[in-house]
Amino acid sequence: MDKLILAVTTPYANKVVKETVTGWIEMVKKEDHAALMIDTAEKMYSDARSELCKIQCPAFIISGSHDKTVGNDAPEEFSQGISRTEVYIYEGLGHGTFTEAKDFYDRVLAFLNC
Repeated sequence: MDKLILAVTTPYANKVVKETVTGWIEMVKKEDHAALMIDTAEKMYSDARSELCKIQCPAFIISGSHDKTVGNDAPEEFSQGISRTEVYIYEGLGHGTFTEAKDFYDRVLAFLNC
């Protein structure tokens, strides 16, 4: 059976994302940090919730309870859209959960091997 793991991610990166990042680089070069923060907040992630129901394989959703980048609702939104999910939330961790949690990759491997 195929499986899917979604960890502190968004479902789609496209041409718009690449253009956005280029814009962010230009803002940094101009030292326009206020514009960078506003633009980042507005453009960081696209809305792909309507596509989530197309995912049919089991999905493992991993997040931190204090994610200041995508917010704390993302795991619930993913699990509402994907029918077969397992969710694990690291208490006290943020968007960098994959680097902060010592057992992150052990959990990923356990999901893949079950």
